[in-house]
Amino acid sequence: MPADEKRSVLRISSEGGVRLFEVGELLKAIENAYNGTLIFQQTLDALRRWERGFRHFPEAPPLLGFWPSLLVAGKRGKPVLLAKDSFDSLVSRPHRLVLVRVQLKSPGSWDIAGIGAALEVVRKFLSDRHERRKDREYREPLERERLTLENEIVKTKAIESRIQLAKQLGATDEDLAPLTNELLFKPLDELGRFQDSGLITGTKLVESDDEGNG
Repeated sequence: MPADEKRSVLRISSEGGVRLFEVGELLKAIENAYNGTLIFQQTLDALRRWERGFRHFPEAPPLLGFWPSLLVAGKRGKPVLLAKDSFDSLVSRPHRLVLVRVQLKSPGSWDIAGIGAALEVVRKFLSDRHERRKDREYREPLERERLTLENEIVKTKAIESRIQLAKQLGATDEDLAPLTNELLFKPLDELGRFQDSGLITGTKLVESDDEGNG
């Protein structure tokens, strides 16, 4: 298994006494953030494979304006809209997020298994966001805080290395914006509201599914 496909468990701490509909919304928000991150990573990986496949041509097809379509070039060639509702169909069965353990108490926790490289991005976002909100002496405008968190996301190893490669192949920040906004920033920002409401109180990455089941 490639290093980027190693599975890990994200443990999300939460308070007890959560209403049923909130549980469903929380788990779906986690899944959307994970799926979006994973699809982003896989899309840029596909870009690298596409570029290698065309190296033997005298002139490779134009890269800019083409590569976002890699998102929809899979399942029988049928187009898939770039929206959260379509995320599930773009994630293969071995890569899907799985709930492996639940502790129903106060405080409790959710152990969720998936590809570690994507889970680490979700963990870092929630952790950094929590630390910024915890410091009550530090306040900044919401938009500035959001931009700071977005900059931290793209600096994570699993994201930064792929973005650098895309830029080496000719992609610009404007080319990347549709994917970073729709696949990374929006789903993660929506997940953040569960932190604001107190449903997410902490995060921890566990190295293997076995530990998550222990």
